[in-house]
Amino acid sequence: MKNQYFGDIGDYKKYSLLRTLSTQGQLKIIVCWMLTEDDERSDGKFVQYLSSPNLWRKYDEPVFDLLAQLVLSENSRRVHNLKQHNILPNTTFYSEILADDRQARERYFDQLNPLAKQTDVVFFDPDNGLEVKSVQYGRRNSSKYIYWQEIVSTYEAGCSVLFYQHFARQSRDVFVSNIANELLTRTSTPEVVSIKTTHSVYFLAPQPQHRETVNACMETLTGRWGKHLQISKHT
Repeated sequence: MKNQYFGDIGDYKKYSLLRTLSTQGQLKIIVCWMLTEDDERSDGKFVQYLSSPNLWRKYDEPVFDLLAQLVLSENSRRVHNLKQHNILPNTTFYSEILADDRQARERYFDQLNPLAKQTDVVFFDPDNGLEVKSVQYGRRNSSKYIYWQEIVSTYEAGCSVLFYQHFARQSRDVFVSNIANELLTRTSTPEVVSIKTTHSVYFLAPQPQHRETVNACMETLTGRWGKHLQISKHT
């Protein structure tokens, strides 16, 4: 995650997802931003929707109103805004900057682990998503990815795991199915939930004791967002 992305259309859907889990589901969540430094790219420019409340506000009014206030009125695009405004109850934010090198990354997750033991769901928000073969752990640009070892260890610690994934240049259905199947294989989760948006997908591996609550939250999101969120279950 970069601060320059804050408030774009993807964030609107993401915060609605998290708010549903934390409010309706009463699940305790840690948002691990995997925060990286801003760059000169134009990512995060998709905030035009905030100027069309008649079209977009209905999907999640509290989230929309806050993002419109921060982005349009205050020009404040920082992830710490969410903590200050308490739009996500039952949520702890882990906002340290994540570096590329191995030792720094290991310290980063060592500090996260004690917090994870006190929560229900850990949400990882990397710039790109899951590790790729071309970027080795601890090497340049590795901070843009979450690695399988980190997902698995978090799940094995007793937490449900949710993470962001940007789409690759291949069939989206195949791409989602492949990741869901690998997540099922690598963890003991009873099912994987995928939540597809226009440009990205979220994967949720619930612990067995969270499965019923998660499914109820997904039904709420489907009713609220319709075609804008395509939710599937993989077993």
